[in-house]
Amino acid sequence: MAAEAIATPTLTSGAVRVAVSGSINLAPVGTALVTGTTGTLNAAFLPLGYLSEDGLEENFEISREQITAWQNAATVREVVTQAKMMYSGTLIETTKTNVEAYYGTTVTQSAPHGTYTINPGGSSGVKALTVTILDGSDIKVVTCARAEVFKGGDAIKYASGEAIGYPVEIVCYDNPTVYDTSLKTPA
Repeated sequence: MAAEAIATPTLTSGAVRVAVSGSINLAPVGTALVTGTTGTLNAAFLPLGYLSEDGLEENFEISREQITAWQNAATVREVVTQAKMMYSGTLIETTKTNVEAYYGTTVTQSAPHGTYTINPGGSSGVKALTVTILDGSDIKVVTCARAEVFKGGDAIKYASGEAIGYPVEIVCYDNPTVYDTSLKTPA
């Protein structure tokens, strides 16, 4: 690759991505994960459906600690002591899959209704996770062998004219693998 003059950087507007659509899918731990951006998900993966218009956020929580030297109390290094990756968003479909993941419960279904017990401290339990993000023909697929759905910080709101939303945080326990067509080798 040729060196680039400082005053003339290469800018590529076509490399700007927009997360137009996508999906979040959960399956039992041990379910085979996809290994690319083509093919189909294992049938054990269940979609969590529509998210609110705020979309899905990818967040990192990182704690660091400084190592200070005796000489001049200089900071000589900084190390990561804890780190986690998570997704957050608000699910707006009231489905068996979403209610079970959000409340950490099991829904039993009968002809007149579904029944469950709210578990305030409950979570989905550890699950396999696949997140797909779409922008036209560009596809980004994130897989995590072990993840867990927790209740998010926002409240469920029951209001006229508004979708009932289930705010969630999904923590990835293993390092996710990402497959991204926008990063393919140039032709």
